[in-house]
Amino acid sequence: MKTGDELTLRRILETAAEHRASDLHLSVGNPPVLRIDTKLVPLSDFPELPVEFMNGILDVFLSPEQKQVLERDREIMVGYPFAHEGRFKIHLFFQRGSIAATLRYINDRVLTLQQLGLPPAVAQLTRSESGLVVVSGPFGSGRSTTLAGMITLINQTNQKYILTIERPIEHTFANDRSIIQQREVGRDTPSHMTALSTLSEEDVNVVMISDLDEPDVIRAAVDLALSGRLVLGAMDTDSSVQTVEKILSSYPSADRFMAQSRLSEGLAGVVCQRLVPRMGGGNLLVAEILLSNSAVRSVIRSGTIDQLDNVIQTSRAQGMESADHTLAQLVKTGEVKIDDALAAARDRDGLAMIAQTL
Repeated sequence: MKTGDELTLRRILETAAEHRASDLHLSVGNPPVLRIDTKLVPLSDFPELPVEFMNGILDVFLSPEQKQVLERDREIMVGYPFAHEGRFKIHLFFQRGSIAATLRYINDRVLTLQQLGLPPAVAQLTRSESGLVVVSGPFGSGRSTTLAGMITLINQTNQKYILTIERPIEHTFANDRSIIQQREVGRDTPSHMTALSTLSEEDVNVVMISDLDEPDVIRAAVDLALSGRLVLGAMDTDSSVQTVEKILSSYPSADRFMAQSRLSEGLAGVVCQRLVPRMGGGNLLVAEILLSNSAVRSVIRSGTIDQLDNVIQTSRAQGMESADHTLAQLVKTGEVKIDDALAAARDRDGLAMIAQTL
């Protein structure tokens, strides 16, 4: 990459970090664009990016081996250290025949679960000796940040051997009371499944999986949870019901009854989260919490998954929480506008009714 282009790239990255943008978008023929809170903000101080600049960023972000992966798969996800306090999670891909990139800034300072605004039930899940804990939500909802907070809490309070399998590594951890090994897919292991395939025979207490997307990876996570490990993983689903259904659908249809039985015993909990605009600027994290109990196990075992919503509603005393109830509370305290809450609600009419009773 030319020296002038390197300086321009550095200024763009610094600007993104200074504005605390969650994302930075780079593409040919457009100026850099930041995502600040929920708004896209073009950086008018920078010119439209030429093809040469976008091709040049590959020299900065990728190794020769990673360039081969990009050429073969037409996209790649990598991590890039930046300054002293953070790194970027970078998705490089082709669009209309040219290189494009989405960069997410990740601060190395890991926030505690309390600082993230998560209820005590999430910390309670980290004390489980075994079971599958899924942190779900749409892209950009802070799933990896929550997982990092959970790993940090375990590291500070327990003597465990922790293994993370990530694509890419986002937060780096230093050993405290626990031993933590971090493996990056594409650099330290070919795939999530390859890294998981031998864990049943290894001395590992906690496994964190960055992407519970592929059916074989999901099934392997359930197997590990049932073998006495605590498994934490991220999944792109919008509710506890969707999360459980996605796990069950990873099994062949002929094995559905067996899958229900295994998941009923292996699931420890689901934290389904999303970000909503905070009154006055910034975002607030809102989470739906599902914790395994006899009612949850019975519902999953019987396959009546839609009933999980009712279990959550009636089990608040045990630490479960519906996202709509939390949204209603935030509206009542003046932290979130009613329109923003309704936009994020699963049941708009139900949210309105809950808000009236608080």
